[in-house]
Amino acid sequence: MRSLRIDSGTQQIPKSRLRRSLIRIHKNRNHFIDDSHRADDLFFAWQQKWGNRREEIARQLEMIESQLAELGETDTSRPQLSLVGARE
Repeated sequence: MRSLRIDSGTQQIPKSRLRRSLIRIHKNRNHFIDDSHRADDLFFAWQQKWGNRREEIARQLEMIESQLAELGETDTSRPQLSLVGARE
């Protein structure tokens, strides 16, 4: 425990909840910094994974749209709704 020298005597620093909390935060600071870097690394990996997946999905959507456009060009008749009823 540290002590302060005041005038002619020595006085010990009183223990308090605030002091204990500050000491605990200081000791755990490196742990929090490591967690922060780990979260940044995970986010970067997630961006790379889904960035590549996003391009693949975009290519598939373009292919589907081109196929739908081809179907629309060959089909000249439009579907019509017909109502059929029975009379007694």
